[in-house]
Amino acid sequence: MTLLLTLISGIAWTVVYIGLIYNGFKYKTYGIPLFALALNIAWGRNLYRQ
Repeated sequence: MTLLLTLISGIAWTVVYIGLIYNGFKYKTYGIPLFALALNIAWGRNLYRQ
């Protein structure tokens, strides 16, 4: 069950990031602040290393 929830979460965040990137190019702006994005990626990488 934990694996399934982890996969669903990973897929959902991937969809969110793709949407943010798409809107960024479409509106020529940022979808998420760079600092927040960097912290989120660092948190995710650290989580999966354990």
